[in-house]
Order: sequence, then C-alpha cells, then structure tokens
Amino acid sequence: PYGVGIGVTVSLSLTHGLMLPASL
Repeated sequence: PYGVGIGVTVSLSLTHGLMLPASL
C-alpha cells in the first residue's frame, strides 16, 4: 500500500502540475 500511496501522490502532483499552468 505504501508504494501505491506514492504512485497516487505523484499522479496527482503531475495532474495538477499540468492543469495549473493551463488554467493560468
């Protein structure tokens, strides 16, 4: 589960990282 948690965190970080600049 620990590895899965990291994967989810990284996925969310990448998603927000791509969405925030697009919204700006």
